[in-house]
Amino acid sequence: DRISTMSIKTPKRVASENTFVSYEHFAKTYLLSAKLLLESKQSGIKRSADEQWRIDSGLIYIPIIYLIRHSIELILKSVGVGNSNRYLKTHNLEDLQKELDSLGIDINTPLKARLLEVINKYMTYKFSTDLLETLDLENDVFRFPDNSAKTRIKGEDLIKIKAEDLLNDVTFLASCCVQLSGIWQIQKQLRAEIRI
Repeated sequence: DRISTMSIKTPKRVASENTFVSYEHFAKTYLLSAKLLLESKQSGIKRSADEQWRIDSGLIYIPIIYLIRHSIELILKSVGVGNSNRYLKTHNLEDLQKELDSLGIDINTPLKARLLEVINKYMTYKFSTDLLETLDLENDVFRFPDNSAKTRIKGEDLIKIKAEDLLNDVTFLASCCVQLSGIWQIQKQLRAEIRI
């Protein structure tokens, strides 16, 4: 069984000085960056030998996975900001996922089920292969070669990742941002009407 790198501190809720839209725009920008890297990887552009090696060896997936995973963190934090203008101050996807469940947000079941599936995929790094032997709840492994999870990426497994799968996740997460934005607008309207 995989070892969890749970955070020692309990995350606290902090007030956001920004709006859901700011979190949505940040998340979409990270997703766009991942999409551009994935599309560049798949294109037939001529590159230097060093650049081509980084692509062929799968190293290009390190920043792509980081970008996708960080966008998930921002999307989850946007749920708190959109609901109460507060968010959990943590990078821990497990804590943020629990926050999503605890808020009782009325997100349609298929959207929430798919979102939870994608969150789990990037929390456990279960792509076409298991990339890590431990969970990376704090999102450190793809940021630093030496990380708090005390684990290394299994390089030989990077080349087994399918770019199309990551691109599908990026597309879904971008549409998720749009759908969540619509949900917040409706909920704000309902709250305003209830106050009247």
